Amino acid sequence: MHPRPVAVRLHCEIAECIRGGDRARAEEAMRELVAEALEGTLSGLAAAAQ
Repeated sequence: MHPRPVAVRLHCEIAECIRGGDRARAEEAMRELVAEALEGTLSGLAAAAQ
């Protein structure tokens, strides 16, 4: 399975925020990434259960 484009975008945004010293946005983007990963995991588990 390949990462979704939004996950790749968030990874890049997190790296840019860290590089630029924007700690608040880096944390926000990381939380978005974790939520995205959880959503993908739950979707995969639901599909496997069917």
